[in-house]
Amino acid sequence: MMRKTTTLGIKFGYNQIKSTRMNKYLLLLVVSLLYMAPIFSQSDKDYDDLLELLVDEKYEKLVYKSESYFLNDKYSKDPLPYLYYSMGHYRFTQDEDLSTKYPKAFKEAMKFAGKFVKKDKESLYIDEAEDYFGELRATGMENAENQIINEKYTKAKGMYKYMCNLDQEDPGAKVYMSYTMFKMRSLREAQTSSRGCDDYSGKSLYRGVNF
Repeated sequence: MMRKTTTLGIKFGYNQIKSTRMNKYLLLLVVSLLYMAPIFSQSDKDYDDLLELLVDEKYEKLVYKSESYFLNDKYSKDPLPYLYYSMGHYRFTQDEDLSTKYPKAFKEAMKFAGKFVKKDKESLYIDEAEDYFGELRATGMENAENQIINEKYTKAKGMYKYMCNLDQEDPGAKVYMSYTMFKMRSLREAQTSSRGCDDYSGKSLYRGVNF
C-alpha cells in the first residue's frame, strides 16, 4: 500500500497562540479536515472531535475525551489520543486555575507526549507536532534546571528521562541526565546514563564537559 501524507493542519507553537488567533486556526483546521485522507491508524478514525475541543479551548473535556479513546481497546494503538491528552495537560499549565487544580499537569503532558512518539510507529504526525515538542522541551529544560538549583536531583532526572523519550537523539537531555546522576553521587548511573537513550555507548557523557 502506498503511504499517504497526512497532516493535522496546524503547527503547535502554544506560547505564541493567543485566544484572539484561535478562529484563524479553527478555519484552517476545518478546511484540512474536509480534505484529509484516511489516516494510517488501527481504527481509521480522524479524531476531529478532539481537534474541535482543542480549538474551542475546552481543555478538560479534551483530556477526558482523549483518555476515553486510549482506554478503549479499539483505539488504544492510535497515536493521536495520546497527543491530544498531552496537549490538554500542557494547556492546563498555562491557566492559573487549571494549573492549581491539576498540579501534575506538566508531568502528564511530558509522559503522554512520549507515549505518542512510541505509538506513532509510521511517523505520520511527529513532524506536525514539532513546534509543540519544542515548547515541551524548552519548558522541561527550565523545569529540570530549577530542580537542580533546588538540589532536587531525582525530579530533575525524571524530567530529562521524559525528554529522552521524546527524542532518543537529544544530546542535551543525555548530557544533563548524566550530569544530574553525577550530582546524585551515583557514579555507576552517570557512566551508563539513561537506558531510555538507546543509542548511548555507555561512556559517561559528562566527561570533558564544562558545566
